[in-house]
Amino acid sequence: MDEMRGREPVSAIDSHAQHAEDKGVPASAKPSGHQRFVLTDPAAFRYLEEDPSTTVLERRRRLVGYELYFVEQWACSRVHPTFVITTFTGLEQHSVIVSVLSVPTDEEAWSPRLRIYFKAITKYHARKKETPLGTLMVTNLSGFPSALTVILVPDGDLKQHREDFFVNENLKRMGCAGRAGLSLSHPVQATEAKFNRLYRTSDRIPLYSAVIELVKLCQAALVLFGKLAPEYADGLLCDVTEQAINDWWSDIGAEVYRVEPSDGILGPTTVSALIGMLIGARNRLNAYGAPVVKDVFDLANTKRGIAYFQKSQKLEKTRRLDRPTLQQLQRATNKAAKSSEGWNVPRAVKSTVAELSGKGGDLAADEAREKAGFADIETLDIGTFIQLASGERAKWLWHGKPRKSDTDVFKQLGGDDLVLENDDQGGYTWSRKQRDSRVDDHYRQGQ
Repeated sequence: MDEMRGREPVSAIDSHAQHAEDKGVPASAKPSGHQRFVLTDPAAFRYLEEDPSTTVLERRRRLVGYELYFVEQWACSRVHPTFVITTFTGLEQHSVIVSVLSVPTDEEAWSPRLRIYFKAITKYHARKKETPLGTLMVTNLSGFPSALTVILVPDGDLKQHREDFFVNENLKRMGCAGRAGLSLSHPVQATEAKFNRLYRTSDRIPLYSAVIELVKLCQAALVLFGKLAPEYADGLLCDVTEQAINDWWSDIGAEVYRVEPSDGILGPTTVSALIGMLIGARNRLNAYGAPVVKDVFDLANTKRGIAYFQKSQKLEKTRRLDRPTLQQLQRATNKAAKSSEGWNVPRAVKSTVAELSGKGGDLAADEAREKAGFADIETLDIGTFIQLASGERAKWLWHGKPRKSDTDVFKQLGGDDLVLENDDQGGYTWSRKQRDSRVDDHYRQGQ
């Protein structure tokens, strides 16, 4: 019960000194004037613990008398310094999981990282409150804007419910959920059934894995088309991803397919069109002789293949399937694809192919892929797309075929190195500006 009330263990001081030494600063040299800050946001904790002026005192501790909430709009906007708020209740049945940092008492000694973060936090309806573990930023729900949607985190453990939020938010934006308010519980059966009916993922793949993987594949495609920054490809269908989808349709999709989707921001039409065009581009690169592997979502190899084609065509080496690259790739391979319509609408596959079912249909699907032209995957029809989809990740998601490894190739797109900065409108934004040159060098050398 003592630990539940947030009392510090004897080892915390030793931990303070040990972490100081881990950062290359002798414990004796650390300033004596420090204060303890308590954080309920794991992402904020990871961000601030990298600062050389901070010391980790606790990584995971339960604090009684508080509740934790997701703020839906903050989580999806990607511009707020945090996506949670903490409230004080004083009730023993309420508790939250926290981390504790030691930071200089003298704010003049704070780094820009610390200064900007805490200034941003105080701007968004939070105030300081002393707890047995240190200072915690808390919010009064009665004064919180009613236009913002808050979702209670059960047991106050954010890490345990991150995927719950991702999946429920994605299903809502994909038009699968009903009108009930967003929660962090498993989606109801009707929502799961609608997702399965619309997107036809394999019944061998659990719902959570299928929903997050589908969004990740679309995000990775948007990254390769140059419409989405890599740090946002984490499986959440956020505002930034939605804008990237709109940009892709405006710049590329509408001209290629000569239609606009009518089934939502990431409905079956967009999934088929987006990933289908990406796999089609991989097929075209292969037909051209570029060094690509079978799975287009082997991102490093795909970008090398794009760079090979761009170099051979004297195009800017962006390693992205930007509009000039796609147009040139289509022109260079249309003859092989038996098409004569320029930047073409791919010819349809026989209707019987789209009607093949998953049960016992693996051989039929393999035969359909063998008979189809390499550009036939560029389609608006989800049934045709599924039958012609190739590559390890697509076959896993839609055909339930095992993957050779569970390695997440999307980790190379991660955004843990983001930096919170002032934007040009008096607010804040997450940016990779301080690492851009190193990231670009990494892509140029290895991808």
